[in-house]
This record gives sequence, structure tokens and C-alpha cells, in this order.
Amino acid sequence: MYRVLQELVNNIVKHANATEVNVLLSKKENNLVFFVEDNGIGMQNKSKKGHGVLNIKSRIDMIKGSINYQPSTNSGTTAIITIPV
Repeated sequence: MYRVLQELVNNIVKHANATEVNVLLSKKENNLVFFVEDNGIGMQNKSKKGHGVLNIKSRIDMIKGSINYQPSTNSGTTAIITIPV
């Protein structure tokens, strides 16, 4: 998860032009849930196929988790990662 978070923050720094990043980790039922939200320019459709995003998906798949990207309320992107524990 450390490498996933590192890649998400790296992508925000490189591509999002964000001034803020919020990270929240919580446990909900039998899952760990990570919320990573920025106030940047949002993800373009083509950016969902980049090496960093594919690397994130691969790492999450290895631990049987899931990731969902959504537009953020702050006009950027929110990544929601759910991992069974």
C-alpha cells in the first residue's frame, strides 16, 4: 500500500497541478479503505492507461483489492482503494 500511495501522490505532483492532497485511511467492516483526493485538474480519459496507473492497479490486484477513480468535490480526483482484511 505504501508504494500505491507513493505512486498516487507522484502522479498528483506530476500531472494534476494540485495545491492540496488529502489522504484518509479507515477501516469499514472487513476492509481497509484509502481515500486520496486532490484539488487538481482531474484525470483525463487517456491518463487512466498510463504506466503509473497500471502499476497501481497491478499492486492492488495482488492483494485482492479494488480502486475507483471519481471526480473530487474540489474539482480534482478522488481515488478510493478498498482492501479486504
